[in-house]
Amino acid sequence: MVVCRLARAVSRRQVVPVAVDVNGDDPLLTDHGTGDTLAAVAHTKPWSDPELYDLGFSFDTAEESAFFSQLFRRHRQAKLDSLLDLACGAGRFLLVFGKAGLHCVGVDNSPVMLDYCRRRLDDEDLEIDLLCADLAGYTLEQPCDVALCGRDSINYLIEDWALERHLEATAAALTSGGLYVIDTSLFPPGQYQGQRTWSWTEPTPQGRVRARYRIARPPTAADRVYVETLDIRLEPPDGAPERRYVQRSNKRAFAAGELEAVVQASGCFEIAGRYADLSLKATFERQAFPDRLILVLRKRG
Repeated sequence: MVVCRLARAVSRRQVVPVAVDVNGDDPLLTDHGTGDTLAAVAHTKPWSDPELYDLGFSFDTAEESAFFSQLFRRHRQAKLDSLLDLACGAGRFLLVFGKAGLHCVGVDNSPVMLDYCRRRLDDEDLEIDLLCADLAGYTLEQPCDVALCGRDSINYLIEDWALERHLEATAAALTSGGLYVIDTSLFPPGQYQGQRTWSWTEPTPQGRVRARYRIARPPTAADRVYVETLDIRLEPPDGAPERRYVQRSNKRAFAAGELEAVVQASGCFEIAGRYADLSLKATFERQAFPDRLILVLRKRG
């Protein structure tokens, strides 16, 4: 069942299509191999190709899911029966934890993504509830034992008030002592001067996927909102036309300690653990310059 309660994007989540300038030199819109500027993009509406988006980001699912399971076991003493996946997208975590026997609920603000997610779940005969709602304003009929928000999805909540509302909603959606795991990238507090482009290639049954992620506008000390661009292409093995999805998003940049400060101010959670990578040994305090924060929160009360 997909329930749609999205009246407006109260978190100011902004995901916009990227216009193609055939005479421009935007590195996002150039051919990966030749550098030639392409004249057209097949999919420009936000989240208009959920399958291609999912193919571009599914390569870490097994490792991430295994680590989240380790965190649940380490930081929760009671039996685990249910899981809430926030910004669930195409449902990659719902598939893993649903097959593991947990009662799962997925929340996302894209009806297109949730329709695709529902088809994937139906193919596996998984009975999982999906809720179309904004992260800063959702409610569940029944609370869950744990919640997770995958890599950099929390960053769509740009304003403090939206993040605080999200934490309040998530606390209300959890059972007593419930855990909430947030996975986010970290940026330095001043001008970002680090790596800005990442590319990867993955073979899939549908063909070869080539993806490029770019920080098109980095955060500064004065403006903590950055602009990311994503370019995913699928080369089918049967000579069919190439598929391409291009997207630009505004996101909030967190420096070390900033997310924790908002959590503490909300009064909804206590901090149970901080990790800098997908390993229980990679505690945050052991890292000199961490660029990733996996934050484990425990509901108060």
